[in-house]
Amino acid sequence: MEFDTKQKVLIAMYVEYQKDLPNMDENITPENLGLQEEIFAVAIEKLLNEELINGADVTRCIGTYDQPEATLFGAMLTSKGISYVEEKLGINSNLSGKEKIEVVRKSFLEQGLDVLTDFAAKVTAELIKAQT
Repeated sequence: MEFDTKQKVLIAMYVEYQKDLPNMDENITPENLGLQEEIFAVAIEKLLNEELINGADVTRCIGTYDQPEATLFGAMLTSKGISYVEEKLGINSNLSGKEKIEVVRKSFLEQGLDVLTDFAAKVTAELIKAQT
């Protein structure tokens, strides 16, 4: 199974969504996902357009470089976005957040997506810490 950039961003948001207090704006960034800022912003724009997420904002500055910039303050997956990820990865919706992230982490690991595997592992550690 392969993931395009848009799917990688959506799945990373799904992982962050599993936390009790997800912070998309701080944790879902081009740097954290190993993406160029413009590519990340276009992926967010596509996810908004396809109604897989809401609450994000993409702006384009008029000037020499018409480079989009994404802001995820208040962003969340829609129920359509959650279903998309769970169907794509074969995740049972009845699993706990930690169990769901483990399925995602294994998928990223199989694809050799080290940056995203590390991201999923970090969120898992945060979930475990929050539960103790």
